[in-house]
Formats: sequence, structure tokens, C-alpha cells
Amino acid sequence: MRIDDYAGAIVRQIFAWYVEEGATLDVVAKRLAEAQVTTPRGRGYWTTCSVRHILRDPAYTGVTYGNRCHTIAARRRVSALRPVGPGVSHVVRPDEEWIGVSIPAIVTQEIFDQVQEKLGHNQQTAPRNTKHAYLLSGHLSCGAGHLTCGARRRDGHRYYACRGRTDTHHRDEFGPCRARYIPADQLDAIVWDDLCAILLEPEHIAHALERAQGGAWLPQELQARQRNLAQAISGN
Repeated sequence: MRIDDYAGAIVRQIFAWYVEEGATLDVVAKRLAEAQVTTPRGRGYWTTCSVRHILRDPAYTGVTYGNRCHTIAARRRVSALRPVGPGVSHVVRPDEEWIGVSIPAIVTQEIFDQVQEKLGHNQQTAPRNTKHAYLLSGHLSCGAGHLTCGARRRDGHRYYACRGRTDTHHRDEFGPCRARYIPADQLDAIVWDDLCAILLEPEHIAHALERAQGGAWLPQELQARQRNLAQAISGN
């Protein structure tokens, strides 16, 4: 095995940028985009996840591992409004099952360790939107883009926004979403009131189950088909 000169230089630059004082994953991603560097998968944009994946990979210190992961059928949806699909997920095997293979090193172990320490520190101290309470964070899907909604804060106000609008990766894969931002305060209040009503008046659950079994929560297309079918049967 040998190091690709161009790719190796990019990896060294990523590590060098990140160890700079004040540099973040987002800063590194923006620098790569400005330099028009494509990702390992050939995409023209970088995400913080792409940068983190490279910085976390021990292969760049001169050792890679075989038999590290195995695949299983996908169990999680991209969104509650999308099917599970035929995808697969990768699960890491126990350490003792890994098979180490020596390869040419791109960065020193010292630099790699510095980066891991900084990643761990930043993950604990990074300011996040989640320092503000978002009742539905991770549980809300957009009816237009059919993707999950992330928490956002703009001009002092809290919102939920479809990832098809805010995330470059999701826009590229599923297309851009034009749905407006959802005011989090109003939506959280509505859902919280409903939850309180269910706890105080359990009969609401029975009523909701009856509605669900009757098809009240099915997509509009299916509801229309059911009505057409019922009308056709009654007409015959």
C-alpha cells in the first residue's frame, strides 16, 4: 500500500487546521469548501460529520483494522414519514475480534492524540441549541420534506426547521424543502397541553386509538382512496 500524494496532503491539512487555536469542525469544513476540495465520496461540500469522521480515523496513524464492523438490516428511519427501506447499518464488533494491519502513516500519533483530546473537550463544552428546552427535538417530522426537524434559534426566537432546508447533505440527497420554520414555543405548548390532557383524562387515549384504527391518521391519499372505495361499494 502507498499514500496518494494529493489525498495524503489533504488529510494532513485537515489535522493541521483543526489543531490550530480556535479552529472548529465547521471552520475546517468551510476551508475545504472554499478550496474546492471534494469529499472522499466525490461531493462538492463538506459537513462537520465528514470532517469528524476523518479526524477520528486511527488508520491515518499507520494502522487499520479488518473485521472491525459487520452489517445488519437498517432498523431506523430517516424520518417517521419515510419507510425503513432496504438499507443497512454498520455495527462495530468487540475489540478482540479486530485484525490490525500496518499501513503507511499520514499523521503522527502525537498529532492524532491532540486532535482526539480537542474533539472530546469541544464535544463537552460546545454551545448548542439544546441548552434551550425543545420539547419535540428529535421527534418531529416535516410534512412537506418528510424529514426530521432540527432545533434552531434565530434572532432570539426558537424554531423547528426541516433538515431538507437546513442541512446540505439532506438537501442534496432528498431535494430542498421550502417549508417555513415552525415556531417552537407555540408548537411545544400545543403538544404539552395535549400530553397533560391525556395524563389527566385517560379516556383521550381510547378515543385516539379508535380514530387511528378507523384510519383518521392515515395519509390524505389513503383516506381519499378509502372514501372512493366506500362510495363505489355503496353505489353497487
